[in-house]
Amino acid sequence: MDEPVYAGIPNGLPASELGQYPDRSYVWGAMTMPNWNTEHNKEGNFKVLIRQRIMNYAEVCLLKAEAALRNYAGAGNAEQNYLAGIQASFDAERSTVDKDLYSTEEDEAYKTTGSVAWSSASDFEGHLKQIITQKWLAVYPNGVEAWSEFRRTGYPVLNPVKQSLEPKIKAENGEFIKKLRYVDDELRENPNATSSALNQGKGDGLHVRVWWDTGRYK
Repeated sequence: MDEPVYAGIPNGLPASELGQYPDRSYVWGAMTMPNWNTEHNKEGNFKVLIRQRIMNYAEVCLLKAEAALRNYAGAGNAEQNYLAGIQASFDAERSTVDKDLYSTEEDEAYKTTGSVAWSSASDFEGHLKQIITQKWLAVYPNGVEAWSEFRRTGYPVLNPVKQSLEPKIKAENGEFIKKLRYVDDELRENPNATSSALNQGKGDGLHVRVWWDTGRYK
């Protein structure tokens, strides 16, 4: 039996171009809704119910790794926390399925080779990129938090989107969405949502950075 191959598609790909990726992978299972996977499983006989993650130990370790990198008191050693976070993420994934499906044989090789390996010769940015990239993986499927980390740090380095339906976000320049617009209820019931001073006077567009956005990405 061949090993499974995971194949993604470019972010922002027009629906008309999906046919170019016939072997793309789907995320099956359910995190918070029992019927989350039924679109690609018409028989409805494959459901994996897993509690929605809010925060796990892997994230704690990676938070401590960043804190140590920034020289926060009591944060411990950045490299040790980083490696502990990766291992905790592995362990968390194995805890929700048949452990035999996920071998531990490559754990050490993953942590100690390639771009994941921690190098004492690297600078602050290099290590921050490593930490946040692993955190991006570890917090899945909490996409809102992963997106917030990207807006805060500029990491991981993401491939540009193929298409933007918002004219003020130029996909061809490598630009990304900055925030979500306020929903209709908020606009109707919260007078501050339509204030001219909103977001430092920049308004409520998808291209507008919120106050804490560090601007470390386009």
